[in-house]
Amino acid sequence: MCRGGARRVRALAAAVALAWQAACAGYQNADATRSLDAGPNGDASLESDGGMDAAAATEASADAPDDVRCSPVAVAPAAGGGTSCVADASTCYPHDQTAFFPSWAPPLAPSHVCSTEQIDDFWTSCLDPATADPSSCGIWRAADTTCYGCLVTSSSAPAYGALVTFGPHLVSEVNVAGCIALTERCNVACAQMVLADVECRQAACDGWCPDQAVAACADTADQCSTCSTYHDAAAGCVAPR
Repeated sequence: MCRGGARRVRALAAAVALAWQAACAGYQNADATRSLDAGPNGDASLESDGGMDAAAATEASADAPDDVRCSPVAVAPAAGGGTSCVADASTCYPHDQTAFFPSWAPPLAPSHVCSTEQIDDFWTSCLDPATADPSSCGIWRAADTTCYGCLVTSSSAPAYGALVTFGPHLVSEVNVAGCIALTERCNVACAQMVLADVECRQAACDGWCPDQAVAACADTADQCSTCSTYHDAAAGCVAPR
């Protein structure tokens, strides 16, 4: 499964390919979990938390039938969004989500529009803190628009790619829900809960906080009354087993 823990994993962004070559490059991968915070190039930036080898993941899962690779997991119901968690006099805190209702956007269908080299170049030009900059990212996007459209989608899109951008700050989250839905079709209910948590935390904070403060606010929303029911339900179904 595309496993996570009780907290999102800020993992090596180069391993976006692990979870998403199934949609963009046409491979299948058994195990990957990734999450991002907004970066200076309008895409995302990450801290490394390790990752599995892409070739090993592909080899391990490419020939395995769905019924062998997929074991259904229980998904606890979420009680819905909660009240705001006011921290100080600023507006940057998780805002009331008692009226929040999640929506489901499935992952993009496999389209074979990105090569491994293109995904690596995307990481180097747009995500890698050591090499990315707005100019090189813009050049890459202009040259690889079809691949970019699979890798990065807006939260308003009907189906999501590898990264989903939210709100006016284009805060990016790795589409872990899509990874689950693509690689474990028997656990779409878990994927839906994971995306509900992402939507809740972004709705609670994006638009209320400065760009670089959205991620911290969203993490708070997951831990306090605002979105904790979604977070706990999602964490329960993606926990290692």
